[in-house]
Amino acid sequence: MSLIKQHLNHIQQQTMDQDSITEMLSLSEEIQEQIEIAGELWELSDFEVTALCGIVADAFASKGISLKELV
Repeated sequence: MSLIKQHLNHIQQQTMDQDSITEMLSLSEEIQEQIEIAGELWELSDFEVTALCGIVADAFASKGISLKELV
């Protein structure tokens, strides 16, 4: 996770253009997809998977990376 934090901090220090936001949103989606796959393998409940994915989405949003930033 520290690599993700480092990358987020690096991106945040730069001017957030639409390409950067799109790239980071793609990373967020990839992480959430991996959580869903792990959730199936580890037999996590839908609630647990949704909560973990929400944590990822919130972490990115707290750095200014969300769909509404693309508008």
